[in-house]
Amino acid sequence: MLKFNLIILNLIMFFNQALASDRDTQFWMQNILTTSIIRKDHPLSVYLEYQPRHSNDFSRNDVSLLRPALFYKYNSKITFAVGYLSQHGYNFDEIEQRTWQQLQYFENLNTLDLQLRLRLEQRYRQNSLLTNVDDSQVLSRFRFMLRAQSKNKFFGLRPFLMDEVMFGLNSVSTTGFAKINSGYDQNRVFIGLNTKINNKLLLDFGYLHNNVLKGDGSTFLIHGGFTNLVLKL
Repeated sequence: MLKFNLIILNLIMFFNQALASDRDTQFWMQNILTTSIIRKDHPLSVYLEYQPRHSNDFSRNDVSLLRPALFYKYNSKITFAVGYLSQHGYNFDEIEQRTWQQLQYFENLNTLDLQLRLRLEQRYRQNSLLTNVDDSQVLSRFRFMLRAQSKNKFFGLRPFLMDEVMFGLNSVSTTGFAKINSGYDQNRVFIGLNTKINNKLLLDFGYLHNNVLKGDGSTFLIHGGFTNLVLKL
């Protein structure tokens, strides 16, 4: 199983690098807080995520994402969510808002914990900030994510592999950087390690590899590091 995963991962990275015409080294820091609204065993919970990203070979604060949501745990395997996102640029101007809906499915195998996530986004982009063109079109995007995490620990760390593919469901007519086409949008691969710091705090860290298709048909490769810090109250 591990050998097969490594072969698939190498093929994904080779394909993405072959397509990429431009690239950057970045670092993403995802910080998540989750807590139940009524009591700990209640299915409804609050989710709050703040994620700053550093680009230009780590030298610049690129964008920051604020993503609040409500989660409903239907059973031990299925969770639904609805949420909102505000994205700001490095100059603190808001460049995008989103509403989103999500379904998560969890499965425990003998040696792996699997997580499947389906997310539908409605993206309200402030294109005038990017291109000086007033464009109020709304973009829809579908995201498919699969995460496989080993149940075996190595020095207290559990390795995992996560792959997320995104597809645009419509296009924006604005030309230039803000133009986005329907169809394949990007593919994100995360290779990392997971550790439980204490009963309430979890940490992921590792390498990210993100291939983005730009509106002009060229591709942009983002690679670097990431951390996911999750606090459950």
